[in-house]
Amino acid sequence: MPNEPTLRIAAQALGLITKDTIGLTLRYGIYIREDYWNDRETVIHELIHLAQYEKLGSIAGFLQKYLQECNNFGYPQAPMEQEARIFSAKYFNDKYR
Repeated sequence: MPNEPTLRIAAQALGLITKDTIGLTLRYGIYIREDYWNDRETVIHELIHLAQYEKLGSIAGFLQKYLQECNNFGYPQAPMEQEARIFSAKYFNDKYR
C-alpha cells in the first residue's frame, strides 16, 4: 500500500491495490510481482500505463484521471484500465500465437 495517506485511502476504497495485485506502474517505475515477472502480457499492460503517464504529463495528471475513472466506472471497467487490458491482450495474442 502507498504511504501517502490520500493515495492509500483511494487505493483501498477503489480496490486498486490488494493482495491479488499483480503489477503497478508509478510513472517510470513498474512493479510486478515476482511470480509474474516473465508474463509478457502483464509487462505490456504496465507499459501501456507508462505511456498513459507520458500522455498525461505527470503522476498527478495520471492519478487524477485514472482514479476518477475508477470511481465513476469501477476499476475493471475504467477506460484507461480497459485500454491497457485490451491492448496487452491483443498484442500478446497477435504476437505470440
